[in-house]
Amino acid sequence: SVARSRKVRQCSWCAERIEVGQPYKSYRFRDCGDIGYVAVHPECYDAMHEMASMEGGWFEWGIGDFKRGSTEGR
Repeated sequence: SVARSRKVRQCSWCAERIEVGQPYKSYRFRDCGDIGYVAVHPECYDAMHEMASMEGGWFEWGIGDFKRGSTEGR
């Protein structure tokens, strides 16, 4: 579900700011015992899922590796 940000955040996909009041999606994950948190613009969330689909379901990426709402890298 989409929430409205109550604080300024950094989008994990494009590294741009998610301003107070802007919509965003988030989730927590576990990787080799570590727990992580991802917050992204809704359009970046869609791009992330599109990229995962193109890569067979899973791929590695880092903060700011992609342009906002796009599967195109920086």
